[in-house]
Amino acid sequence: MRPPPRPAPADLGEAELTHLSHADAVAHPDDDLLFQSPTLLDDVDSGECITSIFLTSGDSGAGSAYARSREVGNQAAYSQMFGVNNTWTECVVLLSKRERD
Repeated sequence: MRPPPRPAPADLGEAELTHLSHADAVAHPDDDLLFQSPTLLDDVDSGECITSIFLTSGDSGAGSAYARSREVGNQAAYSQMFGVNNTWTECVVLLSKRERD
């Protein structure tokens, strides 16, 4: 079974992070939940915009369905922490383009 196609890149123009933004990069989905507490909960309580960057899918060779289940679990956890419905919109964000010589 193939994973669903990824959405097209979003054009965010000149979007800027505000001082009320928090970003963290972790190896796998759910590492933020396991290793960023209690800082993560403090950020949630403060109302900050939180961006989590996962460097790998964390599939452990088990395939895309397992990797997706970890991603869905993270989404459910964030929805629970923020007290909102577990409804997400996915997009691909192109952060920069590199011109080649």
